Amino acid sequence: MLTQADILMIKTQANRSVYLKDIAATFGVHPKTISRTLRRPAPPHASRSPRPSKLDPFKARSDQFLADGIWNSVVILCEIPAQGSTRSSSLLRASMTPKRV
Repeated sequence: MLTQADILMIKTQANRSVYLKDIAATFGVHPKTISRTLRRPAPPHASRSPRPSKLDPFKARSDQFLADGIWNSVVILCEIPAQGSTRSSSLLRASMTPKRV
């Protein structure tokens, strides 16, 4: 994905009459990406906010298990549904991965 700085550099090179193929080779993208970028009136907005997770209400409880030394996601998953969570072991494992040493 092109950053704001990349888009500015692309427009600068295009104003200098550099071929689209050469600009594309510089940034490692397809020439159609360069032409599409030049046609846009403004750079795309990155205003998408992250969606809430199903485990957000239960993160404090799962963090408490991790603080107590319980790192088995199956054990944590068996305890969390008692509090009203839906069973999602892949989400739980994904939230635990960055916390592991």
